[in-house]
Amino acid sequence: MNNSLQQGWVPVKAEEYPEVTSRVFGHSGKGQIEYGGLTLCRMPKEMADARQAYYDRKNRTEMAGVRSDLASQSGDRRYGAISQPTLTQSYGRQLDFGSGE
Repeated sequence: MNNSLQQGWVPVKAEEYPEVTSRVFGHSGKGQIEYGGLTLCRMPKEMADARQAYYDRKNRTEMAGVRSDLASQSGDRRYGAISQPTLTQSYGRQLDFGSGE
């Protein structure tokens, strides 16, 4: 709960939603709405938008790194996410079974 509070979540007061604090949902002594050990919380829209923008940037950065790694491994930057098969030929001992004569 402390981590959530530090991230900007604020517990909803039970007085704000009297229809929710029925027999279905619990009402803790702290004036919060609880259900099954969970506390109903909310976050200001500005903070939620800023948080979403942060995670979007982080995701784009990580995906760019993954694409770069794939491109460097495949050797062809046009196909960064596509793995191209490679064919190899070995020159080992050739077995000759003959014609059976």
